[in-house]
Amino acid sequence: MKNEFHIAFGVDTIYAPKMCVTIASILENNKNSNIIFHVIYNDLSDKVIDEIKKSMLTLQAEINFHFIDVDLSIFPKFSNFSHITSGAFLRFFIPELLQGLTDRALYLDADIICINNISDLFHLEMDENEILAVVEDIDSETYLNENASFQKRYFNSGVLMMDIEKWNKNNVYGQLLSVLNEKGSGFNLIDQDALNLVMIDKVHYLDNIWNYMINAEQLDKKKEKYSVPENAKFIHFVGPVKPWHCYNIFDDITGLYLNYQKKTVWDGLEMPKNYKEMRRYARYSFKKGNYLTGLNWGMRYIKTKFL
Repeated sequence: MKNEFHIAFGVDTIYAPKMCVTIASILENNKNSNIIFHVIYNDLSDKVIDEIKKSMLTLQAEINFHFIDVDLSIFPKFSNFSHITSGAFLRFFIPELLQGLTDRALYLDADIICINNISDLFHLEMDENEILAVVEDIDSETYLNENASFQKRYFNSGVLMMDIEKWNKNNVYGQLLSVLNEKGSGFNLIDQDALNLVMIDKVHYLDNIWNYMINAEQLDKKKEKYSVPENAKFIHFVGPVKPWHCYNIFDDITGLYLNYQKKTVWDGLEMPKNYKEMRRYARYSFKKGNYLTGLNWGMRYIKTKFL
């Protein structure tokens, strides 16, 4: 156990390809580490599982599949965030599934890439009462102001170093279900809000290099540019705009993302799938000076939304 690093994901069909890119980036920057990956799922088709296995074979990665026979409709829906799926709740099952395999496991969202060595995180010292190691959310102040139930700080749930034994011993899963049943309908980011309530005074806060968040939509509204510290470990693309979208604003990071993506069976940027994405692509194209493309997708947006 001491020489193995366990990293877990909870994904559905939409995010399975993105998970493989995250894994490719981790392996590229941690070549001397013995990393075992775990994917927790409940609705992946045989085709998608086969594609994941092919990608892992190319990457020479060890991965274990953990099927969860549970109806995720028992959890509240993310009505305000179309880019967040019910697969977000799969992370709640990780400690139970990995009990006996490892003392700690790192959970990662699939909209993350690794850009530096992460071995130090697995040797982190945590206090007796600390169950998770986390990073404060970039919108922490906003969430704290919106909900008085949160205290002092609000963390992002995209990078979670989990103490397996403490999580299970404290029945964190049961506590999360209770909070979701009682207050879930009033939550904004449902799974993350629940974790923040249950984990009050039970988390170890890390430097933001371990979960360096970039929200392209917010940057665009503020007309600001992003920058990434050289010592950042993980880049986390929060918000609806991701590096795999054809309308993303990440420039050099997009090239890095696509290089990792080429190591999987999936390839290429994704075109708009709904009217919101069509509008974003139209605006992006106009800003880039691609006026015909912008006009084309602007018309598609109008037809899709209004006609």
